[in-house]
Amino acid sequence: MKMKNALLVILSVLTFTAGAQEITQANLSWNVAKIQNMTGGDFSEEQATLITYGRTKVELKSYDGTLRWTFDVVEAIGTWGNVNAQGSITYEVKGDSGNGTLTFTKGASETKAQLLVVREAGPTITEYTLTSFKVL
Repeated sequence: MKMKNALLVILSVLTFTAGAQEITQANLSWNVAKIQNMTGGDFSEEQATLITYGRTKVELKSYDGTLRWTFDVVEAIGTWGNVNAQGSITYEVKGDSGNGTLTFTKGASETKAQLLVVREAGPTITEYTLTSFKVL
């Protein structure tokens, strides 16, 4: 009986660990429910997909799969060992449309990603409300 209980504990720990995803080590597809232009104040409730490819790149696709933007990851600042738990991480990013940061933050009630892009015309800040994710 003790052996059976020990086996159940080990399996539970392995299952939890397998479910934990380190954002910089996995390719994750995040469901976007809201997009808000923090610079101009525009707000839209639209479905989109924000995809993180470990430490290499991030991209945003419309619900129909159309690519809206892509950025290469220059550096990951901080760690977020389990995206199921509260935490945050910032990516330094660069792309054709400018350079900036993409910060993921998971609080007790919601998960958001905030993109700050510096362009010649001035900086823009866009906030994405994320509802769930899946491993690709």
